[in-house]
Amino acid sequence: MKTGSEINNINENNQNDLVYRDYDKGIELEKGTRITITSPELDITDDENAGIWLINLKTDETSKITDYAKNISALYQIKETGAYLVYALIEKNGSCQYVDLTEQCIKSVEYDLPNNYGIILLK
Repeated sequence: MKTGSEINNINENNQNDLVYRDYDKGIELEKGTRITITSPELDITDDENAGIWLINLKTDETSKITDYAKNISALYQIKETGAYLVYALIEKNGSCQYVDLTEQCIKSVEYDLPNNYGIILLK
């Protein structure tokens, strides 16, 4: 489980400093890839708010996927190729807790084949 300071440190780092970074906690996703987080189980109480967030570790861009709802899956289509971390942000009384959901992501890609009337073109 990530702490608030660990996630905030990702955002505060200068990504243009020529330092090698290991994104092994994240997943590489291509533009257009759809991710699904199937019913993430978060142990939250009625006085806590939670949201599912995505951070591109290469560009430091964060996006809120959705508010957390029990037994509801979250879907998101990647807008830019990068290394991503998916996490739940749980807020209570001004404090934050982060839960890494990256390993729960299911990746899928949809594509259309051009209609060549059954003919496969050779190059």
